[in-house]
Amino acid sequence: MSDSMTTKYTKARQFYNCVFVLLVSMVLSTGWATAKSDLSLSFSPAPPQSVPWPGESFTFSLTINNGGDTDASNVEVTNFLPVGLVYETVTPPGTTTFNTGTGVWNIGTVPAGGSYTIDLPVTVTAGGSWQTIAEVTAHTPDDDTDSNPNNNNSAEDDYATACVSAPLPWCQGDSYQLAAPVGLNNFQWFLDGAPINGAMQGTYVANAPGEYTVTAKDANGCDWELCCPVKIIPYCPDVALKKVLATSGNIYPGQNVTFTITVTNQGDVSMSNLEITDYIPTGLTLNDPDWTNNGDGTASYVLPNTLGYAGSGADQTTVDITFTVSSSISAQTIITNFAEVSGAVDSLGHVIDDVDSDLDDDPNNDGPYVDDEINEKPPIDEDDHDPAEITIDIFDLALSKVLSSPLGNIYPGDNVTFTLNVYNQGTADAQNIQITDYIPSGLALNDVDWTDNAGLATLNTPIASLAAGQSTAVDITFTVTAVVAGPIRNWAEISSADDSEGNAVADIDSTPNDDNFSEPRRNRRFSR
Repeated sequence: MSDSMTTKYTKARQFYNCVFVLLVSMVLSTGWATAKSDLSLSFSPAPPQSVPWPGESFTFSLTINNGGDTDASNVEVTNFLPVGLVYETVTPPGTTTFNTGTGVWNIGTVPAGGSYTIDLPVTVTAGGSWQTIAEVTAHTPDDDTDSNPNNNNSAEDDYATACVSAPLPWCQGDSYQLAAPVGLNNFQWFLDGAPINGAMQGTYVANAPGEYTVTAKDANGCDWELCCPVKIIPYCPDVALKKVLATSGNIYPGQNVTFTITVTNQGDVSMSNLEITDYIPTGLTLNDPDWTNNGDGTASYVLPNTLGYAGSGADQTTVDITFTVSSSISAQTIITNFAEVSGAVDSLGHVIDDVDSDLDDDPNNDGPYVDDEINEKPPIDEDDHDPAEITIDIFDLALSKVLSSPLGNIYPGDNVTFTLNVYNQGTADAQNIQITDYIPSGLALNDVDWTDNAGLATLNTPIASLAAGQSTAVDITFTVTAVVAGPIRNWAEISSADDSEGNAVADIDSTPNDDNFSEPRRNRRFSR
């Protein structure tokens, strides 16, 4: 034999009708075998077999090793991600590059005895059983001792896999259709390790929680099984919100108004860091130190305590929010104020995805609504979102005064009677309306329905009530006491009034008081 002669022996092994070819190289002389590269791939450390929840991220490492005697050049590795995983930002080592769109890792040269490791951070986007596959897809020279690039042969060491199982949430009545890959046969589905009677098709409808796996045969009769189980777990987060007006009675411009928000946990998952977003409408200004004004037309509040699962005894809480009504708003303006749950996390810190609502701060994706309803679902109502309405009332009283008798000449000693007309020009009912008459020189009060208080006459019995849009009249009689040069001018004004709730309310265009000089000729006053 020459020094360069090498003889290869080929052995075959039969395993469940699947043939694995083992190549064994032996040197039958004292010479050297031809130097070759030997590329292999591995995930190290392997990805976790389960992650807490879709939306969570983790990092796994992919290592390429050259165990051969010569360098491998133009090395390319492709990592095939399943649909349930997406790359985050990948920082490849050294001068290598990585394309997150294609999963191609261009390495260049891997020296004999050398290796490279790349960290691949990924996010789980959906629940299910997800297998990622990495393979050497190119290198030169193409003479690896025990594998060929880009041939999709899982038995070769330049091919590596890892599996991740992300749980699927389950509420009573939910079901999932599970499907095995195409090209397989002889299926058997398992629940928690036990075969499911009659579940021998390529698909299976799972309508109960547990761990599901499936076995099958491939086209060559080889055994196949799911890389890791599909995990369906009881997890039914459901939070509802109701908003009602807490301020009673009429609402006026410039007044503070308070709403009460009630949050109820209707699901089986405790919630913390639960955030409420209030959409501040035109006409209201936030006036509440417990809330944060976000400067974008919204206010936010985070519940300080955990909201327990339904039936826990700690599954409901309330919070108030107070606004100031614009002082320039028009009468009968209807203001609608919405609030919704904009976010929460469960006991493990996972962001909650509500079963029948979108927990966000987007006022445009809530669809139709039913006021104060907490048990409906879209398209009827997103029950984590609710409005409350207020109607702005105006409190506006006016007064006119006319001489009613006598209508001719008036002499000392005559009685004169004035009629005071009170008008409710607002939208709110009024009550307890008091009138003050400023008795001028030359007149003396002569009316049993009025009392003279040092020149100020007031009604013994204020006007009991006056509905919005209505008017009423009262008379006041004086005796002329002396001749006065020029006309005698007698003023009167509304000096106080309450609304129908008994609240002293500011008039929209007047200040009721007992100073006849503060508002000259206001409230439609007349004199003779």
